[in-house]
Amino acid sequence: MRKKFQTYLFFLLGVMCLGLSIVIAAAVIVDPYALYRDHETITGVDGFARIVKPVWVVERAPQIALAGSSRAEFLLDPQIVTEITGRTAFNIALSGANIYELRRNVEHVVAVAPIETVIVGLDFFMFNAERGNRPGFREERLAIAEDGKSNPHYWMTGLAATLVSRDSIDAVRRTIKYRDANKACQDSWTEWGGRLANGYECQLSAINGQQNNVRATLSHYLRKPSGLYNGYKLDTRPFPSNSMENIDRLVALAADERSLVLYISPVHALHLQLIEEMALWDVFEEWKRALAHKVAVARAQGINVVLWDLAVIGPLTSRPVFEADVSAQAEFYDSNHLRMSQKRRVLQVLLGTVEQETSVAVLLLPGTIEAHLQSLRIKREIWARAHPVDMGVLAGLVEAFSVQE
Repeated sequence: MRKKFQTYLFFLLGVMCLGLSIVIAAAVIVDPYALYRDHETITGVDGFARIVKPVWVVERAPQIALAGSSRAEFLLDPQIVTEITGRTAFNIALSGANIYELRRNVEHVVAVAPIETVIVGLDFFMFNAERGNRPGFREERLAIAEDGKSNPHYWMTGLAATLVSRDSIDAVRRTIKYRDANKACQDSWTEWGGRLANGYECQLSAINGQQNNVRATLSHYLRKPSGLYNGYKLDTRPFPSNSMENIDRLVALAADERSLVLYISPVHALHLQLIEEMALWDVFEEWKRALAHKVAVARAQGINVVLWDLAVIGPLTSRPVFEADVSAQAEFYDSNHLRMSQKRRVLQVLLGTVEQETSVAVLLLPGTIEAHLQSLRIKREIWARAHPVDMGVLAGLVEAFSVQE
């Protein structure tokens, strides 16, 4: 009996090892996350970006790091940056990232690549004390620990998730099933981390496409559990947190003979009106002042850092949404994601290759920030009066969510 039991046990273990080997081999051969061979573009990465991007960047060894949330993931196109600068660039931006997660991923890139310049898109929601790290973020996946110590085994952390997890098996299945399908309406990523907004482009081609998207994103920012604007608290907790100390850490990276370009992400004028409607405008201005002060102190110490404000009301951000269906001409996909057609224009301003367009971006300096903030207040009020239809839609959304609470 004992011998039969041992035979059965060895057979069972053999079957399990064979099955596991088949699963791993399929994940490596199909390679849905572009970890084992080169791909021109990759689809279906969104849920795994926090696992695969830290690995991709090691292979690419870029000279320029591009960071931020999904706004930067769409806007900061590595290919265009390379065309403009002649230097390789990698986009480490991650959808929904708070400032802590953003900063930690930048530190990872600087630790594994010969980075000369870091370009960072900053969003108001990133500094919300209620905004936690997104699912998929783990400190162990980064080459440098929070305390500054090296983590040489970081690449091993995501192996199980990309080889034998339920999600990875499903990704292999989907890749095989849809490999010949039309992927024109699926977002795709390049191996330099850039994200192409194919899904958004298809949505804009639908009737009232932009209007539907704007309603959806404004509603998303109104929801309390999202950690975006509802219940917003500018984080002042001791570190580690979403506090302004993360900016200090980013600036410290620039002190080591690197340049740092910070910019406040562009959003549609209606998104700025949402901030006012939620009684957050004073906090929004306080946040901008704090950023400008940090940068001014760093520049006084000889550190190569600049801060641009693209969250302004100008030709790029002010086209009304709800007066008519303008999806075909829209500059934004929704209330806060700039359209791909606008990328080069913005990047040329950030990289200083064209004359500054004050209608697109304003350089924030200690001597000019108060005048800039006052000007933006006035423009916001003028826009609200000029576009009662859009403001009516926004008021309806705010009221609907107030009733729900």
